[in-house]
Amino acid sequence: MVLGDVYVVAKDGGDWVATDLNVRDSGIYEDTQTDIWSISVAGNAADAVILVGTLELDIEVTPRQYLTYASGDGGMTFAAGDKQPTGEEMATVLLSATGAYVGTQGDGSALSVTVVVAVPYAVANLLAWEQIGTDRRCYR
Repeated sequence: MVLGDVYVVAKDGGDWVATDLNVRDSGIYEDTQTDIWSISVAGNAADAVILVGTLELDIEVTPRQYLTYASGDGGMTFAAGDKQPTGEEMATVLLSATGAYVGTQGDGSALSVTVVVAVPYAVANLLAWEQIGTDRRCYR
Protein backbone atom coordinates (compact mmCIF):
# COMPACT_ATOMS: atom_id res chain seq x y z
CA MET A 1 0.00 0.00 0.00
CA VAL A 2 1.35 3.42 -0.91
CA LEU A 3 0.13 6.31 1.14
CA GLY A 4 1.39 9.87 1.13
CA ASP A 5 1.49 13.28 2.71
CA VAL A 6 -1.27 15.92 2.83
CA TYR A 7 -1.76 18.11 -0.25
CA VAL A 8 -3.78 21.25 -0.90
CA VAL A 9 -5.10 21.75 -4.41
CA ALA A 10 -5.83 25.27 -5.67
CA LYS A 11 -6.41 26.95 -8.99
CA ASP A 12 -3.50 29.09 -10.17
CA GLY A 13 -4.61 31.02 -13.23
CA GLY A 14 -5.97 28.37 -15.58
CA ASP A 15 -4.13 25.47 -13.94
CA TRP A 16 -4.80 23.37 -10.88
CA VAL A 17 -1.73 23.10 -8.65
CA ALA A 18 -1.15 20.53 -5.86
CA THR A 19 1.13 21.61 -3.02
CA ASP A 20 2.60 19.12 -0.52
CA LEU A 21 1.96 20.50 2.98
CA ASN A 22 4.83 18.34 4.33
CA VAL A 23 3.24 17.36 7.65
CA ARG A 24 6.53 16.22 9.18
CA ASP A 25 8.61 19.17 7.97
CA SER A 26 12.16 18.98 9.24
CA GLY A 27 12.76 22.68 8.66
CA ILE A 28 15.74 22.00 6.40
CA TYR A 29 13.87 21.53 3.12
CA GLU A 30 14.41 17.80 2.76
CA ASP A 31 11.87 15.22 1.66
CA THR A 32 10.11 13.87 4.75
CA GLN A 33 7.27 11.90 3.23
CA THR A 34 4.84 10.81 5.89
CA ASP A 35 2.34 8.04 5.29
CA ILE A 36 -0.98 9.60 6.25
CA TRP A 37 -3.59 7.07 7.35
CA SER A 38 -6.48 9.44 8.14
CA ILE A 39 -7.42 13.11 8.15
CA SER A 40 -10.14 15.18 9.80
CA VAL A 41 -10.81 18.87 9.08
CA ALA A 42 -12.85 21.51 10.92
CA GLY A 43 -13.36 25.02 9.57
CA ASN A 44 -12.68 26.64 6.23
CA ALA A 45 -9.60 27.32 4.12
CA ALA A 46 -6.79 29.26 5.81
CA ASP A 47 -8.34 28.97 9.29
CA ALA A 48 -9.06 25.25 9.10
CA VAL A 49 -7.96 22.97 11.90
CA ILE A 50 -6.50 19.77 10.43
CA LEU A 51 -5.81 16.63 12.44
CA VAL A 52 -3.93 13.81 10.71
CA GLY A 53 -3.16 10.27 11.80
CA THR A 54 -0.16 8.43 10.37
CA LEU A 55 0.35 4.83 9.36
CA GLU A 56 2.90 4.15 12.09
CA LEU A 57 4.94 5.53 14.95
CA ASP A 58 8.62 5.60 13.96
CA ILE A 59 11.16 7.12 16.34
CA GLU A 60 14.13 5.71 14.43
CA VAL A 61 13.87 8.22 11.55
CA THR A 62 14.80 11.90 11.65
CA PRO A 63 12.63 13.80 12.21
CA ARG A 64 10.53 11.30 14.17
CA GLN A 65 7.22 10.20 12.72
CA TYR A 66 4.52 10.49 15.37
CA LEU A 67 0.99 9.06 15.23
CA THR A 68 -0.82 12.42 15.11
CA TYR A 69 -0.12 15.93 13.86
CA ALA A 70 -2.30 19.04 14.09
CA SER A 71 -2.50 22.32 12.17
CA GLY A 72 -4.50 25.43 13.03
CA ASP A 73 -3.65 27.45 9.93
CA GLY A 74 -5.07 25.41 7.08
CA GLY A 75 -2.00 23.19 6.88
CA MET A 76 0.71 25.81 6.55
CA THR A 77 2.37 24.42 9.71
CA PHE A 78 1.89 21.20 11.68
CA ALA A 79 2.83 20.25 15.23
CA ALA A 80 3.14 16.94 17.07
CA GLY A 81 2.88 16.60 20.81
CA ASP A 82 5.05 14.47 23.06
CA LYS A 83 2.00 12.84 24.68
CA GLN A 84 0.94 10.70 21.73
CA PRO A 85 -2.00 8.27 21.77
CA THR A 86 -1.27 4.70 22.80
CA GLY A 87 -0.79 2.14 20.05
CA GLU A 88 1.72 1.66 17.28
CA GLU A 89 -0.01 2.14 13.96
CA MET A 90 -2.96 3.15 11.81
CA ALA A 91 -4.04 6.23 13.77
CA THR A 92 -7.65 6.95 12.75
CA VAL A 93 -8.57 10.51 13.78
CA LEU A 94 -11.90 12.28 14.25
CA LEU A 95 -12.76 15.90 15.06
CA SER A 96 -16.33 15.96 16.38
CA ALA A 97 -18.68 18.31 18.20
CA THR A 98 -17.80 16.54 21.47
CA GLY A 99 -14.02 16.43 21.12
CA ALA A 100 -11.16 14.93 19.17
CA TYR A 101 -10.56 11.19 19.13
CA VAL A 102 -7.97 8.75 17.77
CA GLY A 103 -8.13 4.99 17.53
CA THR A 104 -5.01 2.92 16.90
CA GLN A 105 -4.00 -0.64 16.08
CA GLY A 106 -1.05 -2.80 17.12
CA ASP A 107 0.39 -3.42 20.57
CA GLY A 108 -1.22 -1.16 23.14
CA SER A 109 -4.00 -0.14 20.74
CA ALA A 110 -6.71 1.97 22.28
CA LEU A 111 -9.25 4.71 21.79
CA SER A 112 -7.90 8.05 23.03
CA VAL A 113 -9.37 11.52 23.50
CA THR A 114 -7.57 14.84 23.80
CA VAL A 115 -6.60 15.74 27.37
CA VAL A 116 -8.33 19.12 26.95
CA VAL A 117 -11.74 18.75 25.30
CA ALA A 118 -12.60 22.12 23.82
CA VAL A 119 -14.56 23.04 20.70
CA PRO A 120 -13.73 25.17 18.71
CA TYR A 121 -10.40 23.44 18.46
CA ALA A 122 -7.02 24.93 19.25
CA VAL A 123 -3.86 23.15 18.08
CA ALA A 124 -2.44 23.22 21.61
CA ASN A 125 -5.42 21.09 22.71
CA LEU A 126 -4.76 18.48 20.00
CA LEU A 127 -1.22 17.61 21.11
CA ALA A 128 -1.87 15.50 24.23
CA TRP A 129 -3.97 12.33 24.28
CA GLU A 130 -5.58 10.33 27.08
CA GLN A 131 -6.53 6.66 26.69
CA ILE A 132 -10.25 5.99 27.27
CA GLY A 133 -10.76 2.47 25.94
CA THR A 134 -8.74 -0.66 25.21
CA ASP A 135 -11.23 -3.18 23.88
CA ARG A 136 -9.17 -4.58 20.99
CA ARG A 137 -12.26 -6.09 19.37
CA CYS A 138 -13.26 -2.57 18.30
CA TYR A 139 -10.19 -2.24 16.07
CA ARG A 140 -10.26 -5.48 14.12
